[in-house]
Amino acid sequence: TDTAIYAGFSNGRMMAFNPDNGLILWEQRIALPKGRSELERMVDIHSTPLEKDGVIYVGTYQGRVSALSRGTGSPLWGQDASTSENLAISGDKLFVSHADGKIVAYNAASGEQLWVNDKMLRRGLNGPQVFGDYLAVVDYKGYMHILNQTDGEFAARVRVDRKGARAPMLTNGETLYVYTNRGKLIAYQVKKAK
Repeated sequence: TDTAIYAGFSNGRMMAFNPDNGLILWEQRIALPKGRSELERMVDIHSTPLEKDGVIYVGTYQGRVSALSRGTGSPLWGQDASTSENLAISGDKLFVSHADGKIVAYNAASGEQLWVNDKMLRRGLNGPQVFGDYLAVVDYKGYMHILNQTDGEFAARVRVDRKGARAPMLTNGETLYVYTNRGKLIAYQVKKAK
């Protein structure tokens, strides 16, 4: 379908709805609950579904990162992962901030893992965002880490706010907008080499 509303639910299901009448167009289970306790069985889809070129990308907490056909909901690929943050995409790469603090780049078409940055474990990262040739994440102490999209290596680091920045970062491709927990709105751009 060309027009639909996509929503993820706390039971690990993703659904597409007709915006005219609310009818379900398709439904797909992204993750199955596992474990003995309620906490272990949580598979919430908390991140906003991301759409690009007819593909819906979605991540679940304690579940999977998956790519689905926008029109039918058919799975294209899936990888075991845990995230409650929004995903980011640039060109042929999908970027995911895992719950444990790893940043992972996947091939958006195949799901193949391209690189992993595991140098920010347990830092409570927000969802990644792309700008220019870089990727940004903010940790719970308010440090914004800038990574190269090609290999995940650090390019820069700056403190945006001592209280952090939990709101999703926004971008127009070249400028990155960060809204901090203390109510500051900051715009960053990549300085061009002279």
